[in-house]
Amino acid sequence: MRGVLEAVGARANGRVGIRRSTSAHLLLLLGAALLSLALGLAIRRLAGTGSATSPPTSGTHVLGARAMAALPTALSGPVSAAMGADDPGYHVTTGSGGGVSAQTPAQHLSASFGAAGVTVSSARQRLSLGLRAVGFGAALAPVAPGDGVLQAGADAGHREVLRHSGERLRASDLAAMRALGIGSARVRRPRLLIGRARTHRDPVSDAVVAWLNQAVTADGGEPLTAVAGAHMPTLLSGPNADGFVIVGGTGSGREDHAVSTLARLGTVEVHGIAVSPGETTAFGIANSRPVLLLPGRLDAAIAGWLMVGRGMLARMRGGADDDYGTTATMARKVASTVGLTEMVLVRRTDEGLVPLAARYLPITAFGNADGWILVPAASEGYPAGATVSVRPLP
Repeated sequence: MRGVLEAVGARANGRVGIRRSTSAHLLLLLGAALLSLALGLAIRRLAGTGSATSPPTSGTHVLGARAMAALPTALSGPVSAAMGADDPGYHVTTGSGGGVSAQTPAQHLSASFGAAGVTVSSARQRLSLGLRAVGFGAALAPVAPGDGVLQAGADAGHREVLRHSGERLRASDLAAMRALGIGSARVRRPRLLIGRARTHRDPVSDAVVAWLNQAVTADGGEPLTAVAGAHMPTLLSGPNADGFVIVGGTGSGREDHAVSTLARLGTVEVHGIAVSPGETTAFGIANSRPVLLLPGRLDAAIAGWLMVGRGMLARMRGGADDDYGTTATMARKVASTVGLTEMVLVRRTDEGLVPLAARYLPITAFGNADGWILVPAASEGYPAGATVSVRPLP
């Protein structure tokens, strides 16, 4: 920090501003001497005329921080000469707070030096010099041209693309947009109506619907709540939805009519997919909008969404399923049936990934799993030591 002692004389209540500095202590004597000239001129005017007809000369003097601390004591000598130390009645006293006072009774002059400033008084006039500390920055080390300065275009080049069409906007993307002054952007957020094939409710289907609402939101969609107890034709005629996800009724039981209802109202593109779990997942079109039919079993519904539904939603928002997960090493082998794409729940350990369940996934396995891996249909599984991609569970 550097600073300047600005000495400005005035007839009454004149002020001196002192700013903090790191100048060398050697400047103390020079500053004290220069300041004494200004004080001396003011004092002589006060003593000689009893009034101040014009302001004393102003000056600017550089002082160090230690010089400022020693200012009251250091100036007592120069000011003593200006006030007339040869007067027998002249005396200087030091206060308990460290300030210094000087009096010349014959000339009715007194001067006080303290942390708040300097005051010189006569019988009729008073001159005040206040101390004011103001900090400001300064260079502490040599800096080469360009150091610490970003080049033009370093943050964003001209017409540089921040995110491409179809990619999901993450929280970091929104922060970058705000920092670049981008106030808005057109986004595609598909609205999926999630409902039940059966009109009555049960705990498992309720759990699946609640999970799907969170999974759709996490994947960039907007879940819509279906009317409770609505029949499937009513659900598929919803005017505000861009697509539909119906839970249950995809099997071969007496009450499983979801697939036949979709065939009557639209088209069934596929029913029965070579994935495990979730073999009875179906997909079709109704009212020119995609319809995904998921099994009512919890593990099959979750697997059907992760392996089929996410891809459908990605296409609806104009992109692709780009969640490739993170790589890890298998601590134990995973066996799979050729021709069947399998979802396997895994848990991370110090030795690597440990498979928890495949084909049928118990409900408790989801609570213990750290993620899941996909075994392609052409593979017989993964041996211990194989590197695989682990995807997170929504």
